[in-house]
Amino acid sequence: MSEEQIRNLQSTGGAHLAASEKNILGNHLSQVWETVKKTRGGRIDIVLDNAGFELYCDCIFAFTEKASLNETSGLASEVHFHGKRFAWFVSDVTSQDWDWLLNIMVYGQLFPHATDVQIESLRRLGNRWKGYFKERKWVYEQHPFWCTGYTYWDLQSEAPDLFIYLSKADLVIFKGDLNHRKLTYDCAAPADTPFEIAIGPMSSSPGAPRSDVVVGLPNIEMAQKLDREEPGWKISGKYASCCPLVSRSTW
Repeated sequence: MSEEQIRNLQSTGGAHLAASEKNILGNHLSQVWETVKKTRGGRIDIVLDNAGFELYCDCIFAFTEKASLNETSGLASEVHFHGKRFAWFVSDVTSQDWDWLLNIMVYGQLFPHATDVQIESLRRLGNRWKGYFKERKWVYEQHPFWCTGYTYWDLQSEAPDLFIYLSKADLVIFKGDLNHRKLTYDCAAPADTPFEIAIGPMSSSPGAPRSDVVVGLPNIEMAQKLDREEPGWKISGKYASCCPLVSRSTW
């Protein structure tokens, strides 16, 4: 993509967000929302992707009404974040990134052009999030399995403790390209392969929580059309697939 296209993709403006929705090729958001509503008062786990602004957005997501603490909407009593002991990819979230984000919100200037009022708001928000960690309402984890070469099909056999830990969550959200590839065994499966089939044991095992992997689309014709018209669409970052999440009821 061009630099302008990347800026538009990352924009938080309403018009840009609405325009980008057409690029969510397999959109199961209504199903996701029904799952989220069932977690009321439970636990949500988020397997993180990138540090920096994306991590800040992950925290906002955990804080807001769609997946927040009882004081806001009652959809979750605790949120567990899963980062890495070191950056498997250069931008992966580590514990240092957590410390940096919360400390710069409280003591620094997260956004370079923020006003004094905005800086004060961020400071209060940062202190609130620090309080969540002290109270164990937010928990940061960094299991060594996330930095191995195994796909998540091997999670139960290679890290049974992590498998059991995740199975205690009411909802587990895997974010980003690397997690998507490891969930689907990095296989060149047909693009209309159902997601619950593509993730193998992560869906079928009792108790369960570089190829161009795209699965979960409503039909194969959509992928074939993009193959003809936009070579490289699977790795450009322009399109997304919002696949059904794996909840404890499925496991």
